[in-house]
Amino acid sequence: MRTLVCAALVSASLAGRAHAGSANMQEFTQIERGRYLTILSDCAGCHTVPGGKPFSGGRPIETPFGNIISPNVTPDLETGIGAWSDDQFDAAVRKGIGRTGAHLYPAMPYNAYTRMSRDDVMAIRAYLTSLEPVRNSRNADTLPFPFNIRSTMIVWNALYFTAGEYKPEPTKSAEWNRGKFIVDGPAHCGACHTPKTLLGGDRTDQYLQGANLQGWSAPDITNNRRTGLGSWTADDVALYLKTGHNRATAATGPMAEAVELSTSRMKDEDTKAIESWPRLFGQRPAGFKWIPAGLC
Repeated sequence: MRTLVCAALVSASLAGRAHAGSANMQEFTQIERGRYLTILSDCAGCHTVPGGKPFSGGRPIETPFGNIISPNVTPDLETGIGAWSDDQFDAAVRKGIGRTGAHLYPAMPYNAYTRMSRDDVMAIRAYLTSLEPVRNSRNADTLPFPFNIRSTMIVWNALYFTAGEYKPEPTKSAEWNRGKFIVDGPAHCGACHTPKTLLGGDRTDQYLQGANLQGWSAPDITNNRRTGLGSWTADDVALYLKTGHNRATAATGPMAEAVELSTSRMKDEDTKAIESWPRLFGQRPAGFKWIPAGLC
């Protein structure tokens, strides 16, 4: 009888360890997925002051309407996202609604991040939650009147924001869809490379045809051979994304930072997807000029 009891206890212990091991592996997989999604989204580019604590915010974000200070997205309970619910975090990232219900400014490219799924956003949250909490508060309201009236974003959203995650084109390849998802979604290429209206919204009829932001020129990255990248090869695109230079040009300023923090760390299959989708679609981007984004 004693032998049977011991055997049962050992069996239960082993089963418990196996379950714990499976749960730990699932958690690790989720965190790792979120880590990579923050790379695709270039989150560190906005939420980290050069030389500062990763993702602790405090970086000034230049906009045509004034500067916005990027927030702390570490799991600090008071100044970060540690006390946020999953629904609040998802609403901020994909809908532009802050924790208190106030509208966020489109310096946080929720109009692109909305193409991600809730599962994508929860993976990002899992990764950020795994980081060291950093106490770092910021002044969230730095824009001059009347741009400091957040309710005006209701009008902006009606004009320029359409919520909804990316739906794959069933007639296209997986690579084509992956490239389109990255370009339109987490990488938010159009945030810099698409000309803007006076209100800061995208001129969708000139998608990726170049714009001037923050004192830098984000070039035309369509396949136009005169103004764009029509003469670039697939190797030119891949080399630029991975290293910041190729036979035609070299990245400088904010784009060099984007290469360092984001595109150079992308998986080869994703840089290939980025190149192949626009080429099949009729446009060929070479990279993205970094634009500050954050839960503003």
